[in-house]
Amino acid sequence: MIFLVTTDQVSFYTNRLFSSDDANKVATSTTTIILTGDLFLGRDVEQKIAALGLSYPLQHVSDEFSLADYVVVNFESSVPNIHQATPSGSFTFSVPIKNLDLLKQNNITHASLANNHSDDYGVNGYKETRANLEKHTAVFGSAYTVDEEISVAYLDTVTGKVALIGVNLAGAPFLDKDAKTLFSVVNQKSELQLVYVHWGEEYEPVHSDKQRDIAASLVNMGADIIVGHHPHVIQDVDYINGVPVFYSLGNFIFDQYFSTDVQIGLILRLTLESDKGRIELLPTSSIGTKAQSHILEEDEKQKSLQLLSSKSHPSLKQNILHGVLPIAF
Repeated sequence: MIFLVTTDQVSFYTNRLFSSDDANKVATSTTTIILTGDLFLGRDVEQKIAALGLSYPLQHVSDEFSLADYVVVNFESSVPNIHQATPSGSFTFSVPIKNLDLLKQNNITHASLANNHSDDYGVNGYKETRANLEKHTAVFGSAYTVDEEISVAYLDTVTGKVALIGVNLAGAPFLDKDAKTLFSVVNQKSELQLVYVHWGEEYEPVHSDKQRDIAASLVNMGADIIVGHHPHVIQDVDYINGVPVFYSLGNFIFDQYFSTDVQIGLILRLTLESDKGRIELLPTSSIGTKAQSHILEEDEKQKSLQLLSSKSHPSLKQNILHGVLPIAF
């Protein structure tokens, strides 16, 4: 189990982790896991890649990703063997296999298929999607089921095993019995359980009662961190029995441009040490650079964090404003 640490300790962890005295220790004594929201490489993103090159969508975050031990994305699409370009306005998503090279080129180590678009081409299309993705990155999660073999990726870290658990609840029910069975296994095999969940109402700025109830159930089962996606906008951050819940990170790479909210996302950088760590909040934007995200500079970052803090759990306000949630084990 992890616990958030008081706001007063934020500067201590920040200075300690990045001080020059510890520069030689960081590489060997920490593990960094980056988590993003929805990534889609089809429709207008596919056209942007065709016109501007494969590096276009991630060129402003590539260096950041290269420094991480693990980079996790929600891969919001099918990748059938026979690709059909997704027309504008269509919600049957397809991505060409050749675009998957972008994942390896940008150190994206894990892709979740626990979402409502991984099976857009049916069961066979889902199988093809998983097989095609596995040639480029590690894959976890399913649109259909919750079980250890399909849903969980184990990450080796300095704190021990981290169970990365993909769950799809967009159009799929929360199966309490299956989840309990899953956690009874992963709790024994890992020191930290991170749930990466597709859920919630699209374009809603705060979580629903249903999300809160499910999050509480997951915490009771053993979840240490809950990170959500699907609403296409950033939702609030909650705090349930010592567990941080990021209800939605919003869009990461997507071809939605109709509002500011759908073009602002949130990246989490989880840095683990042997007995402590921190979660850094890195707001992103694709405004002015369609389908291409960049991490916000300080002034814009603070505006984004201010908005997030204003709608999140009151006890987390100062942590969110600092952009850091220190944790201890």
